[in-house]
Amino acid sequence: MSFALAARFEQVTAVDISPGMLETVDRRAAAAGITNVRTTAPAALTASRNHDFAISLLVLQHLPTLAAIDAAIGVMAGTLKPGAPAVIELPEDPSIRGADLGHVQPD
Repeated sequence: MSFALAARFEQVTAVDISPGMLETVDRRAAAAGITNVRTTAPAALTASRNHDFAISLLVLQHLPTLAAIDAAIGVMAGTLKPGAPAVIELPEDPSIRGADLGHVQPD
């Protein structure tokens, strides 16, 4: 996704909890000559309010609690310019469909 976005945007910030995944993105970007993708871990994100939009797909269902999901959404929101959109794929509510997200426990 990051490389497709890089073809259309001046700067792309790729975020992943896995150092190995970030290294893979860096390596593949370098091999492809893509210079406008910056990789970072979620913990390094700040409330910079300088991103035009955020997209999160197939991420939040891996978080262990609803509080962790809430916190992740808060971090993403904090990076966005005022009024900037976010596309966030949300896991189904575990209180409704617990079988789908059995590892996510309500707080």
